[in-house]
Amino acid sequence: LYYTLCFNSRMVQVEALWALTNIAAGTERHTEAIVKSGVVPPVINIIIKSPHSNIQQQALWVLANIIGRYLRL
Repeated sequence: LYYTLCFNSRMVQVEALWALTNIAAGTERHTEAIVKSGVVPPVINIIIKSPHSNIQQQALWVLANIIGRYLRL
């Protein structure tokens, strides 16, 4: 999923972010795996640079699920 975030395709980015959102909402191990995979910097980059609000919104959901997991720990 990491590499799909760099694709210049809105559809691919939205689907990758959607998958990451769901994984991050899983168990603590799932969220930890996402963080360790290094996807957080590209997700933040998408939030900052994407001209598409639907992609930015999905990227924000990824971060919200990650942050939410760590707030519960």
